[in-house]
Amino acid sequence: MNKEHCNKTLIIGLDISSIGKYDVDVLCPFRQISSILKPFRVLSLKYNIISSYWVRDFSTIDLSKYETVIVFDSFIMNYVMKEIEGGLRDTQRLVLFFWNPVFIYSKALLNSLSSKWEKWTFDHDDAIRFGYWYGGQFCFDLLFPTNIDKNAEKSDIYFIGANKGRFRNLFILEKQLNYLGLKTCFRFISKIKSFFNHRYSDKVPYSKMLVELISSKSILEYNQSEQKGLTLRAIESIYLGKKLVSTNRDIYNYDFYSPDRIFILGDRPTCEIIPFLSSEMDDYSPEIKSRYTFGSWLDRILNNEMLDDYKNEK
Repeated sequence: MNKEHCNKTLIIGLDISSIGKYDVDVLCPFRQISSILKPFRVLSLKYNIISSYWVRDFSTIDLSKYETVIVFDSFIMNYVMKEIEGGLRDTQRLVLFFWNPVFIYSKALLNSLSSKWEKWTFDHDDAIRFGYWYGGQFCFDLLFPTNIDKNAEKSDIYFIGANKGRFRNLFILEKQLNYLGLKTCFRFISKIKSFFNHRYSDKVPYSKMLVELISSKSILEYNQSEQKGLTLRAIESIYLGKKLVSTNRDIYNYDFYSPDRIFILGDRPTCEIIPFLSSEMDDYSPEIKSRYTFGSWLDRILNNEMLDDYKNEK
């Protein structure tokens, strides 16, 4: 990662505080408000009521010192992008990075995005479909431990995530895995339901999630129905040398795919997960691991280099 370029880069987005561990300036687009007001902000944004009361005043920030400004996608990205444009020089580079599938946004919102911004995405399929730059997925490698004790594994398969239309199928899958005698550690994230039902959890800090993830033999990646791009769970499995159980059939097309490392649900009987988990696997090469670090991702964007990991087309 080029530190000189990083010092001249600003990244703006939600839930990206971990980037602060790198030599890059990070900014949350929201104002700091009391916990009491946060539900009202969520409600306002749900109905597309975006107010300067919720979003920070970018005119108070010296944006001119940055060569590159990267904004992560969100439902307020259009508002944020327009606010930022007013305080920038013509020579500055503007990048919008989609860290979510494009399909979650309305056509009206996508069509209204400013043409001054380069569009990048983590999803290879979205890059082709919309003509965006393909930057790929990444993980915050500085947060990961250097040594992993395989003997400390407490569960066979680990899942964590919000609903996104998946919980019903995940409840069924968990029962199937338990019936096979496998130990599951599934965290169904729902702040409200966690108050009334022990089956659900409030949001888990990433550091705690890593501890639980490392303590499992494998990681479950359960994509949204229309999503083909790699999730963080897939990248974490690569970086930590864990086996991956996934619903994403598109993963066959990536150059790191190997049947001893990755089990595709639906393409093989669920009972075959048992021998899959008990078999040995070759670890990923340092080259493959390094391409999915935050530093490599940022270098690709700053150097205008798209990720080249989509090889085994079927």
